[in-house]
Amino acid sequence: MTEYVVRRLLAMIPTFFIVSVIVFSMVRLIPGDVVDIMVENYQYADDKEQLREQLGLNESVPVQYLTWVSGIVRGDFGESLWTGRTIMDELRYRLPLTLQLGVVSLALTVLIGIPIGILSAVKQDTAADYTARSFSILNLAIPDFWFATMVIVLPALWWQVNVSQGWVPFFENPFQSMGAILLPAIILGLSRSASVTRMTRAMMLEVLRQDYIRTAQSKGLGAFQVVSRHAVRNALIPVVTVLGLQVPAVLGGSIIMESIFNLPGTGRFMLDSIQQRDYPLLQATTMVFTVFVMFTNLMVDIAYGFLDPRIRYA
Repeated sequence: MTEYVVRRLLAMIPTFFIVSVIVFSMVRLIPGDVVDIMVENYQYADDKEQLREQLGLNESVPVQYLTWVSGIVRGDFGESLWTGRTIMDELRYRLPLTLQLGVVSLALTVLIGIPIGILSAVKQDTAADYTARSFSILNLAIPDFWFATMVIVLPALWWQVNVSQGWVPFFENPFQSMGAILLPAIILGLSRSASVTRMTRAMMLEVLRQDYIRTAQSKGLGAFQVVSRHAVRNALIPVVTVLGLQVPAVLGGSIIMESIFNLPGTGRFMLDSIQQRDYPLLQATTMVFTVFVMFTNLMVDIAYGFLDPRIRYA
C-alpha cells in the first residue's frame, strides 16, 4: 500500500503541471482585458502600457507561465492584480470557510444518502421505498441556486428574518461559524445525497441477492446483523466512488452558495476574480481546487482496500 501511495503521489506531479498549462491557457482566453477594466473602474492614468508593464502583462505568454509556475513551486502564488495583496494571505482567510462548508456538506451527504439508500433497498417496493426514491428524485430535480435563493427570500418576505449570518473563523466562535455555513451546507448535502441514495439502493439490492447473504440468513442471523455485517460493507465500494465524484460537485456548488449567502470563501473569491480578470487569483484558486480533487481520488482508492481486504495494489 505504501509503495502504491508513493507512486500515486509521484504521478500527481506531471498531472499537476499538465493541469497548470491548461488552466493558464484557458484563463488567457477569457474575453476582456484586466487593464481596460481597471482604467474604466478606477480611473487609472491613460498610459495603459505603463500599467500593463507594472502588472507584468507585457511579457510573452510562455514567460508569464514560467514565472507563475516557478512561484507555485516555491509556495508563492503571486499577488492580486487588483488589491496588490498576496494570494496566500487571501487563501489563508478564505480557504477554511470553503473547507468547512465542503466537509459539513459531504458529511450530510453521507448521513442522509447512505441510510436512506439502505432503508430503500431493505424495504423494497414498500411505502418507505417509494418515499425514499421520491425524496432522492426531488433533491435531484431542485436546482441548488433556486433552493438557496428561496431559503433567503421567503423568510425575509414573510417574517422579516435574515437567515444569512456573518461568518467568522471556527476557532474564534464555533457556534457563529457553524451557523453561518449550516444552511448552504444542508442545501449542498441534500442535492448531493440524491445520487448517493440511488447508488446505495442499487448496490444493496444486488448484494442482498447474493448466495452468501442467503447463507447468513439460513444460519439464523437477524435481518439487522445480515445487513450491517455482510451487506453494507460489500455494497459501499461503488458508493465511495460516487462520494469521491461529489467533491468536485461540492467545490463547484460552493461558488454558488458562497455568492448567494454572501460568504467570504474561496468559491466567491474565484467568481470575483473571473469578473475582474484577475489572472493570478483565478489561476491560484483553480489549482487549489485541482489539488483537492487529486488527493480525494487518492483517498478513495485507499478506502477501497479498507472496505474490501481482497483488493491489493501491486
